[in-house]
Amino acid sequence: MKKGTKQDLEMLISDLDNFYSYRGKEFFNLLEESERIDFEDRIYNLYNDLQDKLDEIEKELEQKPIESKDIEVNLNRLENLGVIKQGGESEK
Repeated sequence: MKKGTKQDLEMLISDLDNFYSYRGKEFFNLLEESERIDFEDRIYNLYNDLQDKLDEIEKELEQKPIESKDIEVNLNRLENLGVIKQGGESEK
């Protein structure tokens, strides 16, 4: 789930960058100065919030231990191979 959320955040940030860089300039020209400043502040804050959340998810994904599936162990087979001795003791 975190990987999907990470990809979604990356896409939102990219879309926000594209809007702000290209279409946003045309849009801002239509606004009054106070509206433009308010809107730019909102975009800037949204961008920062999204980037912070993305950084948080990336950090969690890096620190998450690798999950393994349960593995059934045949002790008799390990004993026959000489990996363990009777009673479950390791040979090493």
